[in-house]
Amino acid sequence: MTIRQHLSLDGFWTFATDPHGIGQRERWYNLTGFARTVTVPSPWQIYGDDMIAYTGYGWYHCVVNVPTDWQGNEVIVRFDAVDYEATVWLNGQLLGVHEGGYEPFEWLLDRHLNWDGPNHLVLRVLDPKDNSEIPHGKQGSWYTRVSGPWQSVHLQARPAVHVRYLHVTPDPQQAHVTVAVAVAAPDGTPVTVTITDATGTQVATATAEAKDGRAVARIAIPDMALWSPENPRLYTACAAVGTNHEEAHFGMRWVERRDGLIYLNGTPLYVRGALDQAFHPESIYRASSVADIEREIGLAKAMGLNLLRKHIKVEDPRYLDACDRLGMLIWEEPACYAKDTPQARARFQREVEAMIARDYNHPSIIAWSIYNEEWGLEWRLWQDTEKQAHVEALFDHAKQLDGTRLICDNSGWAHVKTDLNDWHRYFVLPDQQSAWTADLTVCVEQPAKNFVAGRADNAAGVPVLVSEFGNWGLPEISRMTDWYGRRPWWFDAQWSGHIEAFKYPATAELHFVTYDLKQVFGTLDAMAVACQRRMMRSLKPTIEAMRQRPDLAGYVVTELTDIEWEANGWLDYFRQPKAGFAQFAWFNAPIVVMIQVPQHNLWSGDTVTGTLWVSNHTANAIAGTIGWQITDADHAELQGEVAVTIQAFASGPVGTVSITLPAVTDSQRLTLALMLRQDGETVARNEEELTVTGRQALQVAAKPTITLQGGAMPLHAGLIAAGVQLTDALDCANLLVTTSLDAVARARLDLGGNVLLLAEAGEMVPDKGFLSFRRLSRGESWDRASSIFYARPDAFGALPIGGVLGWECEHLFPHYLVPISPYLQDFNGRGIELPSNQAGVDPQGVLVGYFEGWIGKFGAAVLRLPYGEGSLTVTTLRLIENYDTQPIGTALLHELLTVACLPL
Repeated sequence: MTIRQHLSLDGFWTFATDPHGIGQRERWYNLTGFARTVTVPSPWQIYGDDMIAYTGYGWYHCVVNVPTDWQGNEVIVRFDAVDYEATVWLNGQLLGVHEGGYEPFEWLLDRHLNWDGPNHLVLRVLDPKDNSEIPHGKQGSWYTRVSGPWQSVHLQARPAVHVRYLHVTPDPQQAHVTVAVAVAAPDGTPVTVTITDATGTQVATATAEAKDGRAVARIAIPDMALWSPENPRLYTACAAVGTNHEEAHFGMRWVERRDGLIYLNGTPLYVRGALDQAFHPESIYRASSVADIEREIGLAKAMGLNLLRKHIKVEDPRYLDACDRLGMLIWEEPACYAKDTPQARARFQREVEAMIARDYNHPSIIAWSIYNEEWGLEWRLWQDTEKQAHVEALFDHAKQLDGTRLICDNSGWAHVKTDLNDWHRYFVLPDQQSAWTADLTVCVEQPAKNFVAGRADNAAGVPVLVSEFGNWGLPEISRMTDWYGRRPWWFDAQWSGHIEAFKYPATAELHFVTYDLKQVFGTLDAMAVACQRRMMRSLKPTIEAMRQRPDLAGYVVTELTDIEWEANGWLDYFRQPKAGFAQFAWFNAPIVVMIQVPQHNLWSGDTVTGTLWVSNHTANAIAGTIGWQITDADHAELQGEVAVTIQAFASGPVGTVSITLPAVTDSQRLTLALMLRQDGETVARNEEELTVTGRQALQVAAKPTITLQGGAMPLHAGLIAAGVQLTDALDCANLLVTTSLDAVARARLDLGGNVLLLAEAGEMVPDKGFLSFRRLSRGESWDRASSIFYARPDAFGALPIGGVLGWECEHLFPHYLVPISPYLQDFNGRGIELPSNQAGVDPQGVLVGYFEGWIGKFGAAVLRLPYGEGSLTVTTLRLIENYDTQPIGTALLHELLTVACLPL
């Protein structure tokens, strides 16, 4: 009994482009080589700068010597994946044409083989410039395209009677497995199936007869071992017919949904996933080695992840094999097309069918997606009943192909019929804390809102997940240039669909200098590290809010790794951990300890009462203690301990703790450390950021004389208490504090006076002269999720505000900016680029700045600039509405009274 013999054709091939499509007419398939030597597997985009944007025809040639002892067998050539259309010749004879960039295909060589000498194998690939009607995912529109044989090529020898493939369907609830064997054999031919465990011990066997090219055996598995992420136990099914046999690995596990939850092997499964688009710097679409794949999965597990959502890309089988072995769950999704036509739909359906057929046996795969965010459906699914019927039909078809897994019809929104009611929601915290809380409540408590009209009943009992959210953490540019040995091609705008400057690293190189960010961060790399830490600080409360919703079935963060310019990975593009890597598991592990506090910025001597929470995704109840500790700047410790219990697979409040803040005279940062212990061992830890401010810190040292006007009048009593001298006589004042740049304020500036404009109403300020304001998104926004606010370290005295802003500015983050670079403003769904009237300001006047992504959409929340003969200080921070309730905000406003009087 023999298994198929294999001969790898990976290695050096020769290659030529055919930009005018003349190769077939000139019979290049008869040539014995081309001028350029390249490596297969790989996309042609890595062959050189001239190939990055090349589309059209590419020709490959390989010399093949077939072992003579293969004679008497069928000999095939198998391509594991070629993007997109592949035409294959052997010794000048056409073998066939295959269309599809993600699935394997093979051709029989026997009739055209030369057993006595070299054989010339020629592959012509067509990847058309207009790929809108072929499945391509994000190739070319978001990231670099992939063209050519990006997976392995090999020869196989097999007898005429042979096993084609196996599909193994586990039924752990009955301790059985059904093995469907596709064979090339006459009806009645016996097919023997043998099951072995991970040690190679045979545990069961059965025989079935072939009929119409198929044999099916149902086999009992004694002493069955279940497959799970914690214990990824694999079995092997070996099907034998005649002298040939083939093997397939599988796992005994089942996945289901009921009552709004996901269950794996009958126990609740809370998804802690990451989006994974699986691009790689060295080969774009394929990891360099299995060792690299295994290291990446290990890093994902170390961060607490239990699932990867393979995003609009049918994954390399080597990756799925590693997930089977190592216990990483997979949610797989096909590459989309762009233009909705009958031909595009037919191609896409074939891709879905091929994905399910190829990857059917992987126990790691628990879910399939069909569409993502209506991509390919032209964003009309909410309204178009024909498209809805198409999605439902494709969902039903996928269920017929594989009824053992969960299926998502259209990931993100506009669900029609689905096993997963998933939402894509991007927020940045703490900037949008209240908006995120309200949005999450809608996701969980109004699930039918995520379904198209007339399909609300389909939401009943369907698990709810947030399957996209996340923030950016810029990688160090020096690491990129060191790895590539230069600036990579994607540093500058490459693709017409992504023309906004904030999406390109080249913007950061320019704007870091233009906006004098060296004074804030020191170096561009140091700024990147600060952005990474800000990403972690934002993700922590975002995920904790979801961990405190037991009616949520899980989440999938965007994303596992950076991809070229997109910098929202927990790992960078080179699979190196970002700053704060160790802390991801604090809020993303199976067990998480948390504290809810009513506010993060407190007055000296205040008592804050926090609610302790534990989220337990394990099968074991917890009975232990939560210890807490605060250490202030003088190293005085506050600490305590609370006894807690939490059931298995549960999340909820477990107690409260009241803490009286230390007496201080200034403003200080504090860290509240939490430690969950059981049986003497630490099972979870976490930290919460706080600040404490003494009332003495509110005294305004410079004692300017101030006139209040308009909406600034509510500050009157607090400023008097802080020792500020107020006057109604504007001529006697050092500073006018106002909420409108009206005639009085402009006249003051024209005479050389100082004005502090509290412009938290932004564009709604009734009289703002020619100041421009940009309205920030208050709700869900992919762009804003890439943003940071920062402050110049020396701008506000001893206040703990400098570098990237965080919880110290809770409730202060503005709804508007003073724009400095051009920006897109949304007008009822239409984005229009607007300029700024402040484009030429001195960057040193930006005391609190803002940018998105790679330092694009730059603006200011505190800006000083000359106006007339005077000095205008503008802030959009929400200081008035939080005055005397937010300590840092109160102290910050007092600092601005002094700052606004300083010479420019």
